[in-house]
Amino acid sequence: MAMKTSTATVVALTPARVSSDAAARYLGLEPQTLTNWRNLGKGPRFTRDGKPGSRVFYRVSDLDAWLDEQAVRSNSAV
Repeated sequence: MAMKTSTATVVALTPARVSSDAAARYLGLEPQTLTNWRNLGKGPRFTRDGKPGSRVFYRVSDLDAWLDEQAVRSNSAV
């Protein structure tokens, strides 16, 4: 009698969006830095969970894009 075996596929999912605290950890910053930057219109793009004043989230793709924009090739470019 032949035995049937099944193969499970494991997929690691990265969240599409993270909290402000998680975004700060991802970027190596203090959460307050992101709060300050949001108030100044600086830093990575973010979204809100609903209306103004609601929780703030960052898309991981926006964090990565912002990090790419910060990259410099030499000290003379700073």
